Amino acid sequence: MKKILIISDNHGFMHQLRDVIEREAHIDLFLHLGDGECSTSQYERLLPPLTASIYLKGNNDFMPLKPTARFELEGVEIFAAHGHKYAVKQGFSVLENEAKKQGVQLVCYGHTHRAEVHETDGITYVNPGSFTGYYSPTGSTYAVAMLDNGKITGLEIKKTE
Repeated sequence: MKKILIISDNHGFMHQLRDVIEREAHIDLFLHLGDGECSTSQYERLLPPLTASIYLKGNNDFMPLKPTARFELEGVEIFAAHGHKYAVKQGFSVLENEAKKQGVQLVCYGHTHRAEVHETDGITYVNPGSFTGYYSPTGSTYAVAMLDNGKITGLEIKKTE
């Protein structure tokens, strides 16, 4: 079983991250979906040693980060992106088409600041919302995904406080 801590859109603010990492304990992967506006080393200092991490570029990031990632963890195929290049504020059709093209089970995206989980055509989509809650109708949130033997066994949106 593997555990992913998923955050997005903290826009430089990290004051709650240490508490969330301690609360979530035993993270196998830290996935930041962009608009962190901090160097990756600032996050690395807070993570437990040997925790894998992926950092993606959002529309407000100016570090040399990749805009997307496609990877497999615990037998689950995953596609991750900030979301702005897939027009997620206007709907999901562009992102859904990319997910089908990628042949994945789980899609992680941000940008809208709205935490949500939905499933379409057998693909699960998760947006952890805004970690700080700025411009967010769902407050200050993050997501945790549990994966085991090729299946998503848990997917939860949580409040940071």
